[in-house]
Amino acid sequence: MKKNVHHVSIITPSSLYRLNKSEFSKNYKWFNSYYKDCINKEKILILLEYWLYGLRVIIELYGIENAKKYCSDNKVFCPIQFSWMEEYNVDIRSADSGIKSRLIYELFSTFINRYTTAGAPIYSILDKIRSRISKIVILSVPMVVVESKRSTLVGKLLDMLNCNRAGDFERYLNNGLPALFYADQVNVKFKRNDEIVLEGAMTSLMEFNGSENILLFDQRVQTLGRQHGGGYGSYHDEYAERYELKLSDNFIGWGLAKNNERQHRYPKRRSYDNFKLQRFIWVERSKMPRLYQYMHQAYYSQVKNLSAISCIYRALVQEKIEYLNLSYVGKGKSDLYENYRMSLLSSTGFGEFSLRGGDVVIFDSFVSSLMYYCIVNRHTFICVTSHEDVSLFTKSNRLWFDMLYKYGFAFYDNEKDSIANRIKIIKTDKPKVPKEIIEYHHNNFFIS
Repeated sequence: MKKNVHHVSIITPSSLYRLNKSEFSKNYKWFNSYYKDCINKEKILILLEYWLYGLRVIIELYGIENAKKYCSDNKVFCPIQFSWMEEYNVDIRSADSGIKSRLIYELFSTFINRYTTAGAPIYSILDKIRSRISKIVILSVPMVVVESKRSTLVGKLLDMLNCNRAGDFERYLNNGLPALFYADQVNVKFKRNDEIVLEGAMTSLMEFNGSENILLFDQRVQTLGRQHGGGYGSYHDEYAERYELKLSDNFIGWGLAKNNERQHRYPKRRSYDNFKLQRFIWVERSKMPRLYQYMHQAYYSQVKNLSAISCIYRALVQEKIEYLNLSYVGKGKSDLYENYRMSLLSSTGFGEFSLRGGDVVIFDSFVSSLMYYCIVNRHTFICVTSHEDVSLFTKSNRLWFDMLYKYGFAFYDNEKDSIANRIKIIKTDKPKVPKEIIEYHHNNFFIS
């Protein structure tokens, strides 16, 4: 059940983001001096700026007392995870979970220079072994906490947050500040000339679950960031994505980023089941806490937009289509569809496993990761979104949308009759995908 949140926010996401960035820039020389002995200080500073922004958002949205609650929870250092707890009582905390072994650290850090985290491609048993060993080694980094450093840093952050008026907030901040920001560097045994590389989703570092402590190594860590879901490169201003890209020395996307490779999350099915009966599957959006408005503000706006949902519903009803809704499981299931669902499609939480060969898939946003699954496995799909949403697209995402729109695979949410007509055509005669779209998907998403 959603909790009542009484604190009312008055600062817009863009204003709060600029405020945090301005305050951090004003104090950059101080931070640069504070971390002068850290080999990986640039990335530590990016994470500190992000963590501070997340704390500001929590104070702004939920109030100082809930910020104290956030800092008191030793299992959550990530603002996004806290927002799910605070608004929906959904526990997705991940801090510091896993096996720790000083012996394993001493042994494997001697010769390993390539580490992987969540989001890195897994193609073989060796990749799985590397991933598991990487997690154990990084979580086993021998932390040396320096209380004087913590006290100095907390004092600076209190001044920047203007929270001295909160009385005992210093005590909570002392507890809630991730150890990465005040611990000593760690001697790593690997001493060859090769740089240490971390590959995977840099959101793992932004969750402060222990993965970020690799930046305490006394050797430079090069980061190869990986896209791990839909939406990357879709919008101009997504603040969390900005921080993730800044943490990546190189970032590999699925087709809309500067550098891209074929996505590895959704493989092509070698063979589909024998069900060829056509079904219309409407993929729903997730429930989303208000904090996302400050992290993924463009996507959040579309997630809360009912017009595309209403438009799709009216088009389906007009054509007398018996459709199925593919919802998020559990407490991620959105309330926005309560009056628009016909029947729920059974799901394990992995939507791709619920789809069959003859399915026609309908999306009411243009950033769903399942769109990539549909492309790889040749599903007919249509997307419906708003003019406002499209106006926020990047150049590459707008080019993709316009191409699909040109051939009747994408629509605006005020085009109910056009959508209904397209559904009628698909129902009676499955349309062929035009050559231009096939070539675009091949060139940009590496689909053969």
